[in-house]
Parts: sequence; structure tokens; C-alpha cells
Amino acid sequence: MRTRRKFLLGCSTIAAASIAAPLFSRGALFESPDASFEDLAFAQWAAQVNSTFRVQASDGQTCELRLIEAVRDAERPQHGRRPSIDANYEKFSLIFAGQPHERLSQDIFKFDHERLGRFDLFIVPLFSRNPETAKYAAIFNRPRKNQTSS
Repeated sequence: MRTRRKFLLGCSTIAAASIAAPLFSRGALFESPDASFEDLAFAQWAAQVNSTFRVQASDGQTCELRLIEAVRDAERPQHGRRPSIDANYEKFSLIFAGQPHERLSQDIFKFDHERLGRFDLFIVPLFSRNPETAKYAAIFNRPRKNQTSS
């Protein structure tokens, strides 16, 4: 009996270690939870202006972008009897700034933020006359959620 117990205990320990090892090696236990930018309303983004986001570049390197602006598109007046197709859409843009030597292309990147979590976001580089910074935009034009997203 003693041998079977040792065997089972040894197997249990090995099984637990094999499950936990990949999580620790990738840092998965210490990363922010995955999030969906679809669940993040404008007010949540606007509250993070001047905060830093870690972005995983396509070459595997990580760079930091700072959210410098969150701008809501002005509501347009309704013309005619029916509201426009996108009348109930949430429309806003986010402007990020980064280091000029770490330029990112137009693409979808993994973003990580201490409060908002991890998510994929499509950004577009912006032309800037200032050589000290690289700027990027993310544009949102999506149906509003039933919750209060203002």
C-alpha cells in the first residue's frame, strides 16, 4: 500500500507541475485578463488619458504608447422623419503617442493596460510635423450597447 500511495502522490505532483509550468513560463498568471475593446465605452477610455499602454509589436518587441487624447464625435442633428442609419452609434477616436524610434505600422496590435486589461486594437500611424514623437489613431464607429456608454 505504501508504494501505491507514493506512486499516486508522485503522479499528482508531476501532473500539477506540468499544468502550472507553462503558465509560469509565459507569465500568464501575472498578466492582465484579456478584454474586448467592444466592452469598453468612451468614458472608460477617456478616463485613461495620459496613461501608458504596453504594445506588442509585430517583431515581438514591446513598446509603450501613451493615450494623449480621447475625442467623441459630435452628435449630428436628425434630418427628416427617420433617424440616420448610424444614429445610435458610438463614434470616437483615440490618439496615442510613442517614441519616434519605435514606429509601428498600420496593423492590429496586442495592447496591455493596468486598468483596462489586454485586448487587440487596430491603429493607424498619423503624420506629425514633430519629429520627437510618433502618433497613432484608433477610430471607433460601432452600435451603442444597451448600457449607458456615455
